[in-house]
Amino acid sequence: MSLKAKFKKNAANPKGFLGTVLISRMNIGTHYRLAQWGLGQLKAEKGYTALDVGCGGGANVEKLLGLCCEGSVTGIDCSETSVKKSLRLNRKAVKDGRCQILKADVSSLPFADGSFDIATAFETVYFWQEIEKAFSEVYRVLKNGGSFLVTNETEGNSASAQQTLELIENMKFYTAKQTEEIMQAVGFKDVKIFRHPTEAWFSVVGIKN
Repeated sequence: MSLKAKFKKNAANPKGFLGTVLISRMNIGTHYRLAQWGLGQLKAEKGYTALDVGCGGGANVEKLLGLCCEGSVTGIDCSETSVKKSLRLNRKAVKDGRCQILKADVSSLPFADGSFDIATAFETVYFWQEIEKAFSEVYRVLKNGGSFLVTNETEGNSASAQQTLELIENMKFYTAKQTEEIMQAVGFKDVKIFRHPTEAWFSVVGIKN
């Protein structure tokens, strides 16, 4: 197996040396630019509480801390390697009490109902095994009027995406329309799709009723 294939296979739950390298690359590569664009579709106020699901190396937690500069940000990930990396990157905010990073599963979020103003998911819904249950959990922990942003690099229709599916068990790509429909099915309203003008990137934003 090529090194590139090994990196892709490690993407669902980064572990070990390859996992550490992978999430470090996410913090500075296409993933970073994608997230920067995606956040432009989301309204965030200074005092908001935010949740980043699948926080990876913590770069998006760092961005959210900048947007919610008088609020707080929580990041969760199923990967212990990702949690450690994210904690290191955001250690000052953690020390100041504005940030927490937890190992957790999106299908069973360890938070009370109505805990957050916004929730984000960048390049991670591909790996959610019970996606409607996961979206329902995000809906549950959002406040009324809260926003959920999903941003993905692809809808899965490229040759590269199909090769990735062959490497990673239980991975699934969703189109923007499918993502919109799942959001609507669990209760989100005013769901909107945004597409990048030159890339295959898309964002979907839904509001809790």
